[in-house]
Amino acid sequence: MYFSGAIVDGYLAQPSADSEPGAAQSAAHGKAEDLAGRPLTISWESSDEPGWWTGTITTEPVDLTPDCAAG
Repeated sequence: MYFSGAIVDGYLAQPSADSEPGAAQSAAHGKAEDLAGRPLTISWESSDEPGWWTGTITTEPVDLTPDCAAG
């Protein structure tokens, strides 16, 4: 996982490597939320490489609202 250009962990201890993609995505999502300290929305895309997925955090910053973002 990459946060601000740094790798914070190179692998997930669970689930196993042969689990369904959804199980691994859920585990990665939970780990990312733990590291960020807030809820995150992640969009997942499959890779050209079999068995690889890329997750992109799509959550807007929590400290911006439409009122303060415009001003």
